[in-house]
Amino acid sequence: MILRKTVILDSLDFAAQESEERRLRLLILVLVTLLVTSIVRRVTADQVLIGSVFWETLAVLLVGIAGAAGLAVVTRRANKAHRLLPKWLGPVTVLFELLIPTGAMIAQIISPRLDGYSALGAPVVLTFGILILLSVLRLRVSMCLLAGFLGGLLHLGAYVFSATWHDGPGPLGVDFYVSYSVILMLTGAAAALVTREVRGYVRRALMEAETEAKLESLRHDLDIAKKIQEGLFPKTPPETPGYDIAGWSKPADQTGGDYYDWIALPNGRLAVMLGDVTGHGIGPALLMAICRAYTRATFPSQMELQEAMRRLNALLSEDVGEGRFITFAVAVLDPASGEVEVLSAGHGPILLRRTPGGACTLAETEGTGLPLGIMPEEDYGVPLRWKLEPGDTLLLVTDGFFEQGRDSDSEQYGVERLRELLKAHGHLDATAFIQLLHREVVSFAAGAKQNDDMTAAVIRRRVN
Repeated sequence: MILRKTVILDSLDFAAQESEERRLRLLILVLVTLLVTSIVRRVTADQVLIGSVFWETLAVLLVGIAGAAGLAVVTRRANKAHRLLPKWLGPVTVLFELLIPTGAMIAQIISPRLDGYSALGAPVVLTFGILILLSVLRLRVSMCLLAGFLGGLLHLGAYVFSATWHDGPGPLGVDFYVSYSVILMLTGAAAALVTREVRGYVRRALMEAETEAKLESLRHDLDIAKKIQEGLFPKTPPETPGYDIAGWSKPADQTGGDYYDWIALPNGRLAVMLGDVTGHGIGPALLMAICRAYTRATFPSQMELQEAMRRLNALLSEDVGEGRFITFAVAVLDPASGEVEVLSAGHGPILLRRTPGGACTLAETEGTGLPLGIMPEEDYGVPLRWKLEPGDTLLLVTDGFFEQGRDSDSEQYGVERLRELLKAHGHLDATAFIQLLHREVVSFAAGAKQNDDMTAAVIRRRVN
């Protein structure tokens, strides 16, 4: 939380600095307007907006324009470099800008051509209010208060100087001249209240923009992760004469923890495996990738299925964190004989559809050991051996299919519906059956959100 707050404050400070660049441009516009107006009135009526002391006030305005332009250049360069200027520069600029009208007032007070007290009510005094109002664009409450306080103090100082210079309180009395100083201070307080509200809006806008940027970055990363994960699944079915083999996976999020694969083994055998990492999302997707890598490194080098499973479990137990595990099933097919060895680490059901004599029956097995990654020394026992006859279909699925529920009554699709679908349509080719299974589950869910990854692998022995 501390780090997040720091990021927001830095962003807010930089937004204030960008606003400061715009404020300086407005200040230059105000000063240039005063300068042009003074020149025009000097030429047309020998009068100036800020009094009758033309050359002195002209010099003050030029100094102010040059200083504001210099500050604008410095601020612009810092903004382009995404670099924050030192904080002490803020109070310095407040003082510098307020000295512009103060200098013009002093020039009029000491001029022998004017009544010094008239300078305290000259149009130049309005510049104090403009500068204080422009301080709202600094997006800093303290700078507004400082501008109001210094503006009032400098105006009060100018009055004290005028009273001293001319040896008297002035024709309108002390209360009249001091009241404007108080008004300037109150204007600073009002500007501070406005700035506080504006700063809150800017902070919320920055937080929303930051959140949206993070979400966009996350979406981008998830898209990349999804493409990488999709690349880990088999591109084409295995070339196994006499057999129809297919796999399919659909994650609940952009990435998932389900996994299927097939690997060619020695002696012409083929291993078809399917796994389900607890949960779904980035974390399970990473574990899925690790499981795939270990499986591909382990199974081809082990002649015995039990030993391959034991070795895979030992490797994963070192990497799977507490509270995580992987249910895993593997079917090793000998295409020549049709024999298939099945071993499961907490994964089930595994269904076999048989058609002896034209009748349709199911054989089924559950997991023969704990899921992978729980106990490093787990023994998965002797594999179950089935013989695939022509027309037989072996189905491996993750629980995302039969645990998919619908919103109307929270009922799940269930294993029984899965069994009946396999019995009725197991004669379809592997890809067609997986597509049918997905359509049936989606239809049953009636619009309910997919709540878990769905993955299936099918081995079907063709009828000659």
